Amino acid sequence: MSYFALDHWPIELIYTIFEFLSDCDIVLSFFNTSSRMNDILQNYKNYTFKFTSISRKNFHFILDNINLSNIVSLTLSDDRHTGGQFGLFLSYYSSSFHLFTRLSLLNLHDIKIKKDQYDQMKMSLRQFKQLRYLHLDHVDIRDIDDHLLSAIEQLDNRCLLKIDDYDDIDFSHLSKSIQYYHARMRVSIA
Repeated sequence: MSYFALDHWPIELIYTIFEFLSDCDIVLSFFNTSSRMNDILQNYKNYTFKFTSISRKNFHFILDNINLSNIVSLTLSDDRHTGGQFGLFLSYYSSSFHLFTRLSLLNLHDIKIKKDQYDQMKMSLRQFKQLRYLHLDHVDIRDIDDHLLSAIEQLDNRCLLKIDDYDDIDFSHLSKSIQYYHARMRVSIA
């Protein structure tokens, strides 16, 4: 690595610059520019990754090169730009779920959860001890609705569950300690 101008800037100023960039762009742009910048990226404690339009190569690059315990928000998507991302995340990182110690928001968008992925997802929900907000947005769970409900009931009582686009599922029997929000019903149970 060569000389990098930002190496002499105060870390507070670098963090201020980070506020104006996506976290994906931060890692992809600054990683391996200098040893100091790598240290800053490893110690940055407020990553909010939105993996909605990212290549598989960059997806793996980011998760392989940062400290997973510094991710506070994670959005996974299987839309046309990121097909298969949820399955890749489960297969590559399920043994590392315990490292996501600060993850407080998990957003699953446009995903069809297969039966074989369900068990891994259920285990991940248990390991995300700081999870406070789970958002299921256009997640297809037709084959495993009842099982997902049992996994959701195991969430910490401080976790808010937001579910969009689920007219066919009755959530009224969920534990009263879990709050949920349905976009069409706009209901919250406490």
